[in-house]
Amino acid sequence: MTIVNVTEEVAGPAADVFAILGDFTGVQIGGLIVERLEAHDPIAMHFAYCITNDDCVLPVSDYTSNLQITDLGAQGYRVEWIGNFEPRGVPEADVMPIIEGIYRNGIAGARKIVTG
Repeated sequence: MTIVNVTEEVAGPAADVFAILGDFTGVQIGGLIVERLEAHDPIAMHFAYCITNDDCVLPVSDYTSNLQITDLGAQGYRVEWIGNFEPRGVPEADVMPIIEGIYRNGIAGARKIVTG
């Protein structure tokens, strides 16, 4: 199992960022990705999901992901986004930056919306 973990600390209101990232189907990628929400807790600012389709555009199988936002008070918040998967058809070293890029771009997009 391959693990990708992206953690970033950002200034801004944690609850607003969770509202944006909590829309787990909001990440748009060219191609079909069927996701199933496994857990969603707006109080704890956590959600988990998995990809269910074998013909997913991403070169992964057995994909699961967890996102946790931790409120740091006046300092802002910490986002930790962790994905677990098996590479499918390509080396692990080629898949990891793709997944990491999705997470970093999602966090950057939320940051841009919240901070203007």
